[in-house]
Amino acid sequence: MRASDLRSPLSASRRTLLLSVGGLVLSAVACTGHPATDGPIIGTSSQYDVRGEFHRIDVDSVERLRLDGTMLVVQGLERSQSVPLPPTADPAQRNRGWALVTDTVQDRHRLLTFTQEMAVEDVTLHVPLSEAPVQSGSLGGRDGHDVLLLAWGAAPNAYWGYVTLTRKAAAQD
Repeated sequence: MRASDLRSPLSASRRTLLLSVGGLVLSAVACTGHPATDGPIIGTSSQYDVRGEFHRIDVDSVERLRLDGTMLVVQGLERSQSVPLPPTADPAQRNRGWALVTDTVQDRHRLLTFTQEMAVEDVTLHVPLSEAPVQSGSLGGRDGHDVLLLAWGAAPNAYWGYVTLTRKAAAQD
């Protein structure tokens, strides 16, 4: 008896069915994807150019932010992590008046809108999705631009990030 006699040939319809099921399984895995570990923060505003980045951090949950010299300390319930402040952030210029006013989910991202309390100007940020409240604060920058600091999430999807807000030049007539 030959080895080829032990294999039963698959009909064309069975091969097509198996290939289709295999394709669906691969598509499902590809669509779920893995959460990002770091990348740019996409931001929009009619008054500001928004540039920033986010990074995954090793904390059990994001409970609170505090400054320790030139470090941002992201405090969790059991684990905390210190990260360096962005180079332009000035820890002496605390609380620049930015407040988180909306936190929604859109297209598998969190959509965060911050408002400047004195000027009522908005900035909207797209950050990775997570299941925990956002903690945020703001600093003035050594270059004169405000810096938003934020952290959100819980292990294994906890993040910290920042954006620099540069006022757009006024349109000239």
